[in-house]
Amino acid sequence: MSGAGRVVITGLGVVAPSGVTVERFWDGAMAGRVCIEDEPLMDRLGLRCRGVARCREFVLEERWPGPEAAELAALGRFAQLGATAGRDAMEDSRLTSSGGDLSGGAVLFASAVGGAPEMQELYERLTDGGLPPIRPRVLPAATYDGIFLDYVPGWLAARYGIEGPSAALTTGCTAGLDAMGLGFDLVRHGDVPFALAGAAECPLNGISYATLDVIGCLSRCDGPAARASRPFDLTRAGFVIAEGAAFVVLEEAGRARARGARAYAEVLGVASTCNARHMTDLEADGGSMAATLERALAEAGVAAAELDYVSAHGSSTPQNDVFETNALKRVLGARAGAVPVSSLKSGIGHSLASASLLALIATVGAVRRSTVPPTANYAVPDAGQRLRRHPHGRRDPGGGMTDHRVVVTGLGVVNAAGRGVEDFWRPVRAGELRLGRIRRFDAAGFPVQVAGEVDGLDASALLGRRLQARTDRFTHLALAAVEEALGGARLDLEREDRERVGVWFGNDTGGWDLCERGFAEYYGQGADVVNPWQATGWFLAAPQGFVTIRHGLRGTSKSFSGDRSSGAVALHQGARAIRWGRCDVVLAGGCEAPVSPLALLCLDAGGDLSREPDPGLAYRPFDRGGAGLVAGEGGVALVLEEAGRARRRGAPVLGEVLGSAQGTASRGDPRVYARVMRRALDEAGCRPGDVDLLLAEGCGSPGGDGFEAAAAAEVFGSVVLTAPKSGYGHLFGASFGTDVLTGLLAARDGVAPPTPGGGTDVPAGLDVVRRPRPLALRRFLVASHSRYGACVAMVLAA
Repeated sequence: MSGAGRVVITGLGVVAPSGVTVERFWDGAMAGRVCIEDEPLMDRLGLRCRGVARCREFVLEERWPGPEAAELAALGRFAQLGATAGRDAMEDSRLTSSGGDLSGGAVLFASAVGGAPEMQELYERLTDGGLPPIRPRVLPAATYDGIFLDYVPGWLAARYGIEGPSAALTTGCTAGLDAMGLGFDLVRHGDVPFALAGAAECPLNGISYATLDVIGCLSRCDGPAARASRPFDLTRAGFVIAEGAAFVVLEEAGRARARGARAYAEVLGVASTCNARHMTDLEADGGSMAATLERALAEAGVAAAELDYVSAHGSSTPQNDVFETNALKRVLGARAGAVPVSSLKSGIGHSLASASLLALIATVGAVRRSTVPPTANYAVPDAGQRLRRHPHGRRDPGGGMTDHRVVVTGLGVVNAAGRGVEDFWRPVRAGELRLGRIRRFDAAGFPVQVAGEVDGLDASALLGRRLQARTDRFTHLALAAVEEALGGARLDLEREDRERVGVWFGNDTGGWDLCERGFAEYYGQGADVVNPWQATGWFLAAPQGFVTIRHGLRGTSKSFSGDRSSGAVALHQGARAIRWGRCDVVLAGGCEAPVSPLALLCLDAGGDLSREPDPGLAYRPFDRGGAGLVAGEGGVALVLEEAGRARRRGAPVLGEVLGSAQGTASRGDPRVYARVMRRALDEAGCRPGDVDLLLAEGCGSPGGDGFEAAAAAEVFGSVVLTAPKSGYGHLFGASFGTDVLTGLLAARDGVAPPTPGGGTDVPAGLDVVRRPRPLALRRFLVASHSRYGACVAMVLAA
């Protein structure tokens, strides 16, 4: 990490309803072109909503040569749109033609719902026209690739030889700007020379319509569909759902200037907060949004009086537009009636995660063309919202780096090994097997027979029946872990600045129990009776959202989805948020609840799950009999704090994050994984010989374990290694945090926990712990790698 630098945008890529090139997209934005059309499916389902916006100009075969078109055709449409916009941004930046080394860059991708249409189609194929039960079947690998979020960043990284961080963020409608903001931080603080950041969405399917319509989000306007989106208009009646993708290339300004790159704009500041109130409701006074705007302006060193234009969220819901108007009034003050404000969603709808980045690219076009984009369909002013709206286009004139130490002050865990830190540690320390045949559902005939299940979790006692009903099991696990971690840290949130406390969580699969129940309601009872909490309870950012609401936390928070490394990315970037001064405290970790018919069939399609029916043989890391990993459910939370403030409040310091690093071995080269481990060691100020224990990913397959063993052997030569998760299951989003917690407990007790069932097939020098072993632990390294190449390493001291 180095001093803060300037960041410019050097590449743009869009796929939008109004155009599939940047210039055509800008033409549509400045002209106020409306691309909203009727959706017959909404009428057939008996829903009250109207209108969608499709990318009609996007034809896959016209945008890609034959082999790549065939590969992308097997994936979800959101992945096709994202890959295209990402490629266009890279080519527009001219990084690919400069002949330079691209390996140090980053790829950051975002989506709120991923392959939702493909998931619904899959459910229909696996059931009797949508009616349960789900029938077991072996699915092709493209099933996994086309639904989950992390294929796109891995694919783009492989295409351009990028070996820096890659990640998929999933924070709902803000996710596109969240990806850009993370890329901004990575470039500004010297982690990477450039970042390709973007988002893609294709939520145009029945269950998406139904879940958003039942909570009143989608437009129910009278008249033609083209007028269904009316931001800030008195007659507005909800947003129009849309598809689309947008990417930008962010680059260090000096580097861009040196290579003669075109700089479209400079990013001066970014801010991200949570309202800590509700998953969808907004306070009319706009206070939480005003605080975010003020933080962004302060970071940018820009006064509100200097703003020339605001590109609003402008979703066209009655609630949002009041909320946003009042926020702008608070920030702009007397100039609120003079600064132009408009919303792109009036013409191209709301494409969830990608909407914010599409608006950013439209704003870049507004600056370059000296034209304010209009708000289409703005006809009847709302007397309560006096801002300077633009129903027609017009001409209009023209952080410092910190490097804080990060300590761990609280731990919380729940999984098949136990509920609570000490209950978990006893069997893990002893190497007891807590895997078993699946009990949650009748798994007869399913390819996967073994899992790590949590028994006896009383969610209603923990959360109350009301919150339990609104949430899925994976959120229950997260909330349970957070409660324990906060208690152990003795963190009195009433005395904290909650705008400086964030939640950084990883999750790969989302809320499958709630999802499957929602499908059953949709097909069995009708689209109009879907559970209203389906819209917010199943999607991957739900744990982050409900934790912030339950504890009133308003600080910068993020959710990541990245296969086995989901939680690893969350902990790495959460620690960075403290080092870079964005947060004082971070609740970091993850959760997973994949033991459901549909979830396990999708995970099995990825090829990583063990099909061995004997629990004692199913999960055997670094073993010649390894058949893959066993999925487990669980939650983990660690309280990370800036060291000085932890010391001042007398917190129990359980360990320190000395260094961490992230990269992407998208082409399967273990040397990339080795370089990530070395960078973490370098940041920690350690040599390989200073590490007393390596807590490994331990995939349980010859390919995955061989990849990891080769990297470890290159870095360490000789090291003690363990993968205790073979006793309770691989927890995906909760895996890395659980390994960090395990390392801290091992250091506390001076005992290295074993790898149940594994350890007979490793290179010489890698000493796999097979029985509990006394070991004086000063420093340990936790490592993770994922299906699409994401690699993370973290060095800690107890």
